[in-house]
Amino acid sequence: AMAGRSSSRSLLLLALAYWLYRLLRQQTLLAYREEEGEEEDKGSKDRPSSSPAATSVNALLQRAIERCKTLRRGYRATPLLVCLDLHGHWMTIVTNIWQRILGRLAKAPVSNLLVKPSLLATLLAPSARQRQQVVEYQRETLRMEDGGTIALDWEKKGVAGEDSKDGTNENSDVDKRPTLIIMHGLCGDGHSPYMYPLVKLASDRGWRTVVMVARGCGDVPLTSYSTFTAARISDFGEAIRHIKQKYPGAPLFGIGFSLGAGLIVKYLGTKGEDSGLDGAVSVSIAFDYLKTTGPFNLWSRYKLVKDLKAYVRANLEELKARSKVDLGRLMKAKNVREFDSIAIVKTHGYRDVDHYYDDASAHKVSHNVKTPCLALVAEDDPVCSAEGCPRVNSDKLGPGLVIARTPYGGHVSYGQGGLFLP
Repeated sequence: AMAGRSSSRSLLLLALAYWLYRLLRQQTLLAYREEEGEEEDKGSKDRPSSSPAATSVNALLQRAIERCKTLRRGYRATPLLVCLDLHGHWMTIVTNIWQRILGRLAKAPVSNLLVKPSLLATLLAPSARQRQQVVEYQRETLRMEDGGTIALDWEKKGVAGEDSKDGTNENSDVDKRPTLIIMHGLCGDGHSPYMYPLVKLASDRGWRTVVMVARGCGDVPLTSYSTFTAARISDFGEAIRHIKQKYPGAPLFGIGFSLGAGLIVKYLGTKGEDSGLDGAVSVSIAFDYLKTTGPFNLWSRYKLVKDLKAYVRANLEELKARSKVDLGRLMKAKNVREFDSIAIVKTHGYRDVDHYYDDASAHKVSHNVKTPCLALVAEDDPVCSAEGCPRVNSDKLGPGLVIARTPYGGHVSYGQGGLFLP
């Protein structure tokens, strides 16, 4: 009995030591390309975010880093999520479920909470309303050159009272307010859980916010044979051109999540100095789609491919009328790779699925990113692998690109604050 108790204590101490190690190793590393003329740091590795060498990035990103507490001090994840996590699964699942709960509580009328009291809802509703908001959008649709359709969902509060039809009020103060264009992730839209906190923050700061909704997503009709893909940047470019024409005097910034994060960096690298954006942030980006994480197969089979099949069901009639894809075979796909090989390869002129993934990968053009762009990469992201992420002084780092790499964060999660929940 004594030996058993001693063994249990030893295991407990080992577990506590392991959890403490995980908590203490949270260091945010910045990767960037040093400016010409600076002394090369031979054998350099990723630098902590507090490194003075971070001053080598362009002025806008430098100011952003100095003002961002998380970058300056380093990201600190919610302790329980770190201690119990296995390759970002717990962080990703809990954070996204928590956001959904807050969103639903924020939408619930107070009278419902009083008439049908729930202890959890009653306790959490005030916090939910503070952190989330019921976002209302004003939709504008754009027709692409090939006949496809995308949507620009303008947050109503941000455009209230504006003559937003022609954008001719170039000299008005309202017209010069910053505009933020957001690109959602796979099969997302303006009502994806990660959108609400960002839209609320931008709105509270007086920004004009618009979500670009991809072809067939968020009730946007499919009007051509071509669906959304991870490689097409022309739709995003057309959205930027339209916004710049509409609000010519307003600074324009972009934020992308997951698949949208890769699209933004690929767009910036392709356009170079002519991106039309004044700055961008890329959250949970996979720089190389040919590199995947060990847990990706699990997410691919049980989450992502289900989202893609829901996309097909939502656009079934349009796909039957326009697509040459075998929809019956498509709906039997077991994972994302199999789905893409059926849905994308032949209809978009690729040799095979690896050719498609290679074309979609942002690392091929990231060396030409000249617009200030901060990319957030979590090493434990179970969906978008950090393996292809450029490191310090890599020739794949453009002069405008700074990558903040954290050991934890999951996928589109980065839960922080609180002991148990973010």
